[in-house]
Amino acid sequence: MSAEDTSSIQPIPIYAWSEEQTHTSTFPGLPEDEDTFLFEKVPSVEDIPSLPSAGTRVSSASILSSEQENSALEYVRSFIWSNGQDMSEWVKFLDELNILHSSSSTTTTTTVHSLHISSLAVKVIKFLITWTASINVKERERAIEQIIQLCKRMLTGPAFKEKADFPVAGQLVGCFILCCSDCSEVVARCASEGLHHLHSFLLHKASQPMAKRDAPILPLLMAWEREENLFASPMETPSFTDPMEITMEFRKYLSPAELTDVMVAAISGMRDDSAHNTTTAISMLRAIQRDQSLALGKLSKAVDCIHHNLASISNSLARQETRKTLCFLGKDGMIHVVRALLLCSPECDSTAAEMWMTLVCFSGLASKVLRSLLSCLQSKLPMQDLSGENVVLLPAAATRALDVILACSPPAFKKELKNMWEKLCLALIFWIAHTFDPKVCEWESEMQETSRHPSPRLARAAVSTLRTLLRHAGCENQGLLMKKFTVWDLLVNAETHHQGVALFARALVRNPPRELKWMVGHVLAVLSDPDEGRHASAMAFLVEFLQCPELGNDKDKDILKHLGQHLMSSKATFRSLALEGMLHLTATPERAEPLMLKPLLLEEIPKRLQESDREISLKTLRLVKQMTSCLAGSREAGAFAVGVAGPVLPLFDDESHKVRFLAIGLFSNLLEMATSWQARKQMKTHALHSLVPLVMHLHDQSPHVIQVSWDTLSSVGRFLGCRKLQPLIRSQDKWSICLLIIKKYRTVTACHFLAQSIKYLKSPQAAIRELAVRLIGLGAQETKNKRNLETICKALSNLQDDPKPSVSCLAIQTIRILEVVHDQIPDGFSFRIMLHRIWRSCF
Repeated sequence: MSAEDTSSIQPIPIYAWSEEQTHTSTFPGLPEDEDTFLFEKVPSVEDIPSLPSAGTRVSSASILSSEQENSALEYVRSFIWSNGQDMSEWVKFLDELNILHSSSSTTTTTTVHSLHISSLAVKVIKFLITWTASINVKERERAIEQIIQLCKRMLTGPAFKEKADFPVAGQLVGCFILCCSDCSEVVARCASEGLHHLHSFLLHKASQPMAKRDAPILPLLMAWEREENLFASPMETPSFTDPMEITMEFRKYLSPAELTDVMVAAISGMRDDSAHNTTTAISMLRAIQRDQSLALGKLSKAVDCIHHNLASISNSLARQETRKTLCFLGKDGMIHVVRALLLCSPECDSTAAEMWMTLVCFSGLASKVLRSLLSCLQSKLPMQDLSGENVVLLPAAATRALDVILACSPPAFKKELKNMWEKLCLALIFWIAHTFDPKVCEWESEMQETSRHPSPRLARAAVSTLRTLLRHAGCENQGLLMKKFTVWDLLVNAETHHQGVALFARALVRNPPRELKWMVGHVLAVLSDPDEGRHASAMAFLVEFLQCPELGNDKDKDILKHLGQHLMSSKATFRSLALEGMLHLTATPERAEPLMLKPLLLEEIPKRLQESDREISLKTLRLVKQMTSCLAGSREAGAFAVGVAGPVLPLFDDESHKVRFLAIGLFSNLLEMATSWQARKQMKTHALHSLVPLVMHLHDQSPHVIQVSWDTLSSVGRFLGCRKLQPLIRSQDKWSICLLIIKKYRTVTACHFLAQSIKYLKSPQAAIRELAVRLIGLGAQETKNKRNLETICKALSNLQDDPKPSVSCLAIQTIRILEVVHDQIPDGFSFRIMLHRIWRSCF
């Protein structure tokens, strides 16, 4: 067809249903606002010419009823929604499109309705584009003819140009450029015509804003409008021979998302089962990548396209260009590329593994991949995969991808890994902690049930990746140390996970991490999360990091804030870790100062002495001992000492000799802190109550407890002003000390001494039980109450069968003496003197 013949061809208008028909012909599944149509009403049917195949079955002069038009439109919609692939249905689909192209209304009107692009129109075009790559020539020809029919009606109407929006412009540009090199003359001619219409539309879209801001470029656009650069005629064979040239020209006026659509079309065109020319597709990709500053949109779509098609591309040059395209996508948007690839293949199939290897082969991209994987490992929210059918946990997918990458470890990747392995280890540890969350466990169970090939548990898979990471990062020492302490088994158990983290962190800080400050900042960020699932791991890391002198004190206030919050937690694990962290934080007076200025913590710490957990008690005793040296001489010292003394006294008799040793030693320090008159007055009661326990523990089975008891007893004597006690302590005359205490303080605390002594009758140490019986005998001299004597005898009767013969004999003798004295006491005789004489005669 010549240029003169084509000049008389007018844009073919397309029919649009009237509003009345819209209300009477609705289709299920479409909202009313989407019920816009492909076609625009025209004045008369004579203006509609016939095209080669579009008019072969339905005459352009025929007038169809509304029922036929409705039926055709309904079939088109149902066919698109069902994604029909049957050949007979495909032929009928094309016939129905011909009917809609050729239809006109029986009512003539001169009003032209504004054109809308419905979701159906877009779906029809997208569906037809897939058939342009068919191996069957006839299918390609009919598909592209239908596309051209739609494009001419949409792109040439004035109402459409006012809207200036065409959602499938990028896909059509890619399709038409590929089809221009088709072996079929019909396909190539239609593609050339389609490029002409798209060119005119893009020119119109770009010229209006440019006219205001960039007038010098208008001559170039006008020259392009006259087709001096690209086309000789809209219906003739295009005048260009290099697809790269036409792609670069169109690239100037396409949006980033539309450029991605062109790229997707080129990649799909390189498939082995595609009829498109592979060389043309390669040229298109090279044209897009020529501008390194070019920004692309919809990266996930491009990544999904590469993943879907790479396995079906056998041409070596095409595969190489596809990999280069993947690197081009990751140049400025690596985080989006990594996320998309994880969502494409959470299990990391062979195609995904090849794509990962492509990305990490270059040092510049490898560092971006690692940073992006690190970001994904820190994500907690579940996401839908690109198909929208399954839920994907990005950390699980990132763990699998990292494991696959580590299995190959290209040289460029190894270099970057040494700079980031510490951060990745931290992220993997926190991911393992998150796998114990009930929601994650539920998701994991569902995946195991639906999967044909169940994978290892998330926690064990992450631990495996962590071990591989340490090995490839050159951290054999840490790996051997952790293997020795069975850290791996501890990490995969929810109950012992924080213990495994503590051992892991301890091995990690043997050589201070280069990224220590970043890691501390990340740990604090995790602790700020309201979800406490990862707090135990974060606290375990923080405790070990506080031992590094390289940390400094820049973050001490933030650290103390989180330690204080977890000290008041309802979970014993958090309280224990918080106390251990405070121990490291108060190791030096400079770092302990912020803690001393927190009245709430000064009140809360003594409460931890009453914990049933012995480990917490030990840590609290050590912490209070450090705090006493920091508080010495301050205004808060006296009140703090009095507040701590009460909870410390019961710990004198703890089953653990470590607790007894620390508690008794701490009491001596508390006495020294009570310097004010009010504090000494309050502390005197605690000092008197400590005498009996201290005397008892002079017979303790632990030598360290015995020694600290002597020292503390000396401090108590000095505090109470008892000068006679010091010579007895120096000579270690235990019995004389007992007599002195009973005699000197009988008027103040005789009953309390007796009650304390009765309590020690149940001591597991025989020496202490024996001394308790003796003290009870002495204490009984000060009581004249018959009921009290009965209580004493009843308590002593429990020791008549004591396994230690000396204890049982002494108890029996004491009971008999008390009974005899009680029954035979003469009138006017002092009970105390008589009992004392009998007691002395027995011993």
